[in-house]
Amino acid sequence: MNKLKKATCKDDIKLIAILTLFLCNIIGGILMLCLKEGDFVSSKQYKKTKRSFKDKLEYFRLRRFKKWMFCPACKNGKMAFDKKKSRWICEDCGYSFSEEYFLDNCIFWFCDECGSFLNNQEGFDRNEPKHICSECGFENDTTENNIKGECVDCGKLLSDPDAHLCISCHQTRKEKAKKRILVAGAVVAGTAAVAGAAVLAARSA
Repeated sequence: MNKLKKATCKDDIKLIAILTLFLCNIIGGILMLCLKEGDFVSSKQYKKTKRSFKDKLEYFRLRRFKKWMFCPACKNGKMAFDKKKSRWICEDCGYSFSEEYFLDNCIFWFCDECGSFLNNQEGFDRNEPKHICSECGFENDTTENNIKGECVDCGKLLSDPDAHLCISCHQTRKEKAKKRILVAGAVVAGTAAVAGAAVLAARSA
């Protein structure tokens, strides 16, 4: 009888450990999805010499969860990451760049006059302080003084270079986050109930 009780206790501990690990994975995934900040995509955005932990976390979320970004070239297409080529590629216009290029203090520049994308224009050099748009001839300031932010959800340009979301999209994300938290709570409660029932059944047996 003592051996049977010991075996049952061991089984209970194993079951609880498995369920705890399962819950941790669920909660971890939901927390990643509930991040309030943007998706580490620069478009006339900020320039840093070293990526912070927050930046790396945002890029991880972009790669693993959202899995796409707006194309700066055609502005309507979505770019997805090709693991084999290690490149972000637009599904509509075919514009692409390597992951290494994107992570190397990448800034996407647009003409202040006509809005054309500058990075893929002939003669563009991101290390130069200015670039003349090949579409309209306007001379653009391509220094940190002219960097702007962009909403990663709708593409709207923002005055704050460190901003990732416009007010409207930020509010939308908050509402989605609340719904996810409610779902997570229901999942945790349901799993806990199942775990309790399983433990009681094992002890009864």
